[in-house]
Amino acid sequence: MNCEELKSTRQIMAYVAAHDGELTWYNIVTHVDRLDVERDPPPFAVIKELTVQQCLETAPPGGGNEATYRLTDKGRELLKRLP
Repeated sequence: MNCEELKSTRQIMAYVAAHDGELTWYNIVTHVDRLDVERDPPPFAVIKELTVQQCLETAPPGGGNEATYRLTDKGRELLKRLP
């Protein structure tokens, strides 16, 4: 999946940046679902891919339903490049 081509990527990254370390996957998905962005792939899949690509990280690192998300340095660079 090329996350840079997705509208949802920009929304996810900006929302996480604004609430760095405060949001769970559920908070992010609920927010993005209300926006005018593509639904395929679903926001949760985009979050997982951004984590695999090391643009997002979770605390604790193992993830889980209570894990919160924050941008990595790589994620901040990606956010700057997104339209």
